[in-house]
Amino acid sequence: MATNPVLDKHERVAIIDQEVRRSERKEQINFRNRMTDIPVVRLDVGLPIYRIKNGRTRVEQYRYIKKHERDDHFFEGSEEDASVQSAQESILLRLSRDAKASIFDELAHVAVQKETLLLTSHGTVLNGNRRLAAMRQLFDDDPEKYARFSHVDVAVLPKEAAEKDLELLEAELQLVPETRLEYGWIERRLKLRHQVRDLKISRALIRSTYRFKREQDINIELSQLDLAEEYLADYLKTPLAYESVSQSEQLFKDLEESLRRRDQDRESEEPRRTLGFLLAKEAGNLGRRVYRFKEVFGKDFPKVAEKFSLREGIALSTIDQKVATSNPIPSPLDKLRPPSLPVATIDYGEITKRFKDLSNSKKNGSIIAEIAEEIRNEEKDESYGLIALKSARIANAKLQEIDLSTADPSTLEEIEAQLNTAISHANTLKVQVTKMINSVKGPIQ
Repeated sequence: MATNPVLDKHERVAIIDQEVRRSERKEQINFRNRMTDIPVVRLDVGLPIYRIKNGRTRVEQYRYIKKHERDDHFFEGSEEDASVQSAQESILLRLSRDAKASIFDELAHVAVQKETLLLTSHGTVLNGNRRLAAMRQLFDDDPEKYARFSHVDVAVLPKEAAEKDLELLEAELQLVPETRLEYGWIERRLKLRHQVRDLKISRALIRSTYRFKREQDINIELSQLDLAEEYLADYLKTPLAYESVSQSEQLFKDLEESLRRRDQDRESEEPRRTLGFLLAKEAGNLGRRVYRFKEVFGKDFPKVAEKFSLREGIALSTIDQKVATSNPIPSPLDKLRPPSLPVATIDYGEITKRFKDLSNSKKNGSIIAEIAEEIRNEEKDESYGLIALKSARIANAKLQEIDLSTADPSTLEEIEAQLNTAISHANTLKVQVTKMINSVKGPIQ
């Protein structure tokens, strides 16, 4: 990897000022909602420094901290720190080689800079960080072949550009739809939260920059981030391990939407959230099927809870509704949720506890997958009145398939418990079906 010393800030500013005064080239950029001409100059490739607050690298920074056992605030230090710049360059180089859009390979092939970089007046790269890292590495590897990368063309922003301007410009250039460079879903929301919470940028301006249809959509994306962070910190106990959810955007979108819906009761909120977390953890084992299960923590949750409790021998008790409603627990989703319907009275405590059991998450995830498919098949069954008979036949067939001679001795006690639960439920159903038969036949004359 190329190693470039960080030039003193005052010296950088002096060199840039001098080149700006000499420049006759201009480039237009949308600055503070006005198309503005800014100067284009040519600088030594080692002069600019990387923007550490680069939104695209936020998740990679957390990964770097974990891998190299750095302090959690390592990248929040001075942008002038050579060790921070070196770490950022290693991240940018890896991203520049991304197989989906390898900037490194393209620059290696053409050996010429095609687009200007965008710099602040003090030399921080706002747009083009990956390209700069790639050009530096190529020039360092072969100065003769890549002689054109000894210097780079940069467009220099006005001196009055503040941090808010930089954030909005970066969003405008890199986050809006149909741009060449795609942000990860977590990186996008981390940047959005920084702009809303820390920089206090107006929501109207953010809505315009990000092309949101409604200002409410800002809160929705931030709530999706909150759920992902709760999953990492409270469920997995691995805060900041954002790479664990990098492929789970749709699941957390579906979960947030489900928790926000007005037709879902408050008592089921925690178990539904925890069930969503369980599916996120087991996504690797469930594969693409996980995206078919969004209704298990949505409209189908009561059925899922009932079927899961029956399989696991859990008694679903009820709560006194007065107790349940006298002391409601505040929820971060309250600001998004319209007025809710009356709460249910089912106690899902034991089910929630099972969903939180990481040691059995694979088993529980498999059970939920089976239940989801079962519910889906029931809904598809045109002869709805035959479902009970069909289920009884399946249960009978499954029992006959059990071969205790092949059972692991360590599982015998659990098998016994499952059979006891099955016998108890079967006896209850038998009493009910006998009453129904007698009711249909009527009294004997």
